[in-house]
Parts: sequence; structure tokens; C-alpha cells
Amino acid sequence: MENKKSNKKGNTHGKERRKGKGNSKTKSAKSDKSETRTRTKNNKTENNFIKNAPLDKPETFNKINGLFRKFQTYPVITKREDMLNAKKELVKAYKTGSTNIQQSILYICHNFLFELDDIRQPQSTGIIKRREQIKDDAKLRISTYQKMFNYNTSFEGIHEVINLLALLDDAPSAKILTHLFSHTLTIEVEGYRMLRNDVLGALKEMTNKYAIKALIYYHSVSASEYLSDRIAQALKIWRQKLDKPGKSKSGISKQERERIIKEIDATIGKPKETSRSQYR
Repeated sequence: MENKKSNKKGNTHGKERRKGKGNSKTKSAKSDKSETRTRTKNNKTENNFIKNAPLDKPETFNKINGLFRKFQTYPVITKREDMLNAKKELVKAYKTGSTNIQQSILYICHNFLFELDDIRQPQSTGIIKRREQIKDDAKLRISTYQKMFNYNTSFEGIHEVINLLALLDDAPSAKILTHLFSHTLTIEVEGYRMLRNDVLGALKEMTNKYAIKALIYYHSVSASEYLSDRIAQALKIWRQKLDKPGKSKSGISKQERERIIKEIDATIGKPKETSRSQYR
């Protein structure tokens, strides 16, 4: 009798173990399905970021391109007021939009900036035809007109793109500016010096740590007295911003501000006490 009871008990344990094992598999399967649903949901959210568009109307990459088109076609097609409004909308979309929107804006800004290579040679029909291998005459005319009249194929247009990146004011936008700055250092011509000064002007207006760290580095390695002076002026502006009392809007903590101020002082020298009031 005891053996039978023991066997029955053992069978019961076996059933419990099998039942437990089954539950484990069921839980695992449910967990996998849940993760799959979560991933699918996340992918749908990522792909359909239009539904959470930052602007009043549903926004797509076409909307972003449309805003840049207004920017690009100034002053031939677009009025200045419309161009500036498009610029404001781009900043608003970047500040409040999804990662997709931000990456899209940065990507187009980068492409606009580096079309500056087109400035280095006349954009004649013959040159464009050979370079772009365009056989259709109508497409060739359109391409030539774009090279002639696109706002970003002039230094004043590139200046506006640089200013737009300064308004975006975060590490990625600062990185595009430092990329352009690095590129301008490779060619010593007046046009590139103008762009260099433009980038320094943008970096000094920004409030993110990447921008100030880049300026400190550039000053420490610059071999040009003129360039060093320009960077020093940008660093002085930064010091004024960091030395103001109260909470910084840049997200830089008080401890970080004090450390960066010490770095700036070590780089360009501490301001005289008699003129310290200008930083208050």
C-alpha cells in the first residue's frame, strides 16, 4: 500500500513537474509574442512618425523637403519673408520632432553646405552635361538653372544654412559645423576663410558643450595668429554666457560651467578684475 501511495505521489510530482514545464514554455511563448508585438508596435511608430508630427498638419519627409525648397529657391522664386518663415518651421520641427525628422533636417543641411564645391567652377551647360551625364536637353536646362539660382550655391546662402544649424543648437548640429570648419582648413583661399569665420560665429552663439569644447581645442592647436584671435573672441563670448549667475538654459550644470570657465581662462587668459563687471 505504501509503495502504491508512494508511486501515486511520485506520479503527482511528475505531473506537477510536467505541468510546471509546460507553463514555463507557455510563459516563454507568451513573452516572445509580447516582445514581437512590442517590436512591431515600435517599428510602426517609427515608420509612421507622421502621426506625431510636430507641426499643425501631418508632416512627411516631403514636407521637410518642401520647407527646404522654399529656403533653396530664395530670392528667385521665394520671397524673403517666406524663406525666413520656412526657416522658423524647420527649427520648430527639429526641436519638437522625432529622430527621423531631426536626421532628415541635418542630412539636407549637410548636403546644402557641401554643394559649395559647385562654387569653385562656373556652372555652364557643357560642364554640367559632362559631369552629370545628362542627355535630355530639358533636364540639362533645369539642372543648370538650379546651379545658377539655388540660394545655397552662394556664400550668403551657405551663411543662412550655418545660421540655421546654430539655431538647432545641439551636439549633432554643432558636429556638422565643425565638419565644415575642418574642411575649410584644408584650402587656404578667401572664400574658405569667410566660411571659417561664419562657422566660428555660429559656434559662439550656441549653448551646447560640444561647441565650446571644439572652440577650446581649435584655439589650442591653431598656428595662425588671425585664426587664434577669432577663436579667442568666440571663447570670450562663451565665457560671458557661462559666467552669468543663475540657471543656465544650455543644460550645463554649475560645476561644469566652473570647469569650462577654468579651461577657457587657461586657454586665452583670465579677464582683468577691472572689466569683470561686464560678465555680470
